[in-house]
Amino acid sequence: GNRGKREREMELNYVRNVCANLLAKLLRQLVRGAGVLPRDVYRFLAAVAPICCVDAIPIRSRGGRWQVGLIRRNTGFYTGKLFFVGGRVMFGEHIERALRRHVLETLGGGMEFFSGLSWDHPFLIAQYKPMGLPEDGFTHEPSKHSIGLTYLIRLTDRGVTMGRTSYGGQEASELLWFFLDEIPPPEQFAYGGHPTAEKIIAHLENLSREGENR
Repeated sequence: GNRGKREREMELNYVRNVCANLLAKLLRQLVRGAGVLPRDVYRFLAAVAPICCVDAIPIRSRGGRWQVGLIRRNTGFYTGKLFFVGGRVMFGEHIERALRRHVLETLGGGMEFFSGLSWDHPFLIAQYKPMGLPEDGFTHEPSKHSIGLTYLIRLTDRGVTMGRTSYGGQEASELLWFFLDEIPPPEQFAYGGHPTAEKIIAHLENLSREGENR
């Protein structure tokens, strides 16, 4: 009867909780040290839960005009396409530390937040989801559902050296600078990143207008 059904549901919930606690314990053990998950474990997690990521977009001024820095990807599904510096946040890692780590690993230098921004005040939050499941507000990510905390930054080192990530790969082959009227078309971006670039352009153009009106 209903009582038996409730008891079975309670037993099932108990088993689920035990399994979840065991999995959490296993993952905590796996991520000690470098915080890098084994590939199979990462794929499992990405298949069942969103992944938190940080993205950094370098900004600079040249001759009174804004430029946006984009990397040319050197790994994965979108090799050769343009995107932002970034990647996932490790277990137990502070968001700002994750952002600085990705900038250092990818570009070989330091960074500072663009005016008015901080680790808890991103420029925008982007949502990515596997292709084949289009929804309003999401852009392409072929392998997982991810949430990208997106920041505008300034690079604090003059030289840029393409480095290696925590996984040993080289994420970017080069850093390219574009004036706002030279931003490439959508098909040249990875992960459907062009709408984010358009928002950056609008923001920087607005800052320029405000400067002219002062």
